[in-house]
Amino acid sequence: MKPSEKTKPWEKTKPSEGKPKTWRDAIKNTGPPKKKEHWQTQKAALKEKFKEGWNPPKKLSPDAIEGIRHLHQVAPDKFTTPVLAEQFKVSPEAIRRILKSKWRASDKEMEDRRKRWERRHDRIWAHMTELGLRPPTKDTEKIQDSQVLFYEAKSDEDKV
Repeated sequence: MKPSEKTKPWEKTKPSEGKPKTWRDAIKNTGPPKKKEHWQTQKAALKEKFKEGWNPPKKLSPDAIEGIRHLHQVAPDKFTTPVLAEQFKVSPEAIRRILKSKWRASDKEMEDRRKRWERRHDRIWAHMTELGLRPPTKDTEKIQDSQVLFYEAKSDEDKV
């Protein structure tokens, strides 16, 4: 750099020149880089994996969550994270988060959650009824559309 091109102390430096913008940046970057803690590495990996945040496609009811915790507590060697994920048809990440969480709802909160899940259940089944799907019950299991179509196809084959 030529002497005429030197920057004056009152002129701002460009960030691309590698000089700190503020005195805080100058103090922060002194010394060797610190090694990240294990939890920081894990948090960075999860942030990279779930860019928009954690929003699982399948939600589990409070009763199912308690069931997962109970099964794992009773027999952790039998009910491992992958086994529970397969049984409950959710991701292993969801099971890991459920087992890791220590939060428990109070009695009032638990009652409110149960009521919300009942309303959700009713709303979903009402939507399925509108679409022509019937909720399976013991009485209607024999006459489900899939069963009727299966046996009609069999009887047509028998006639031929």
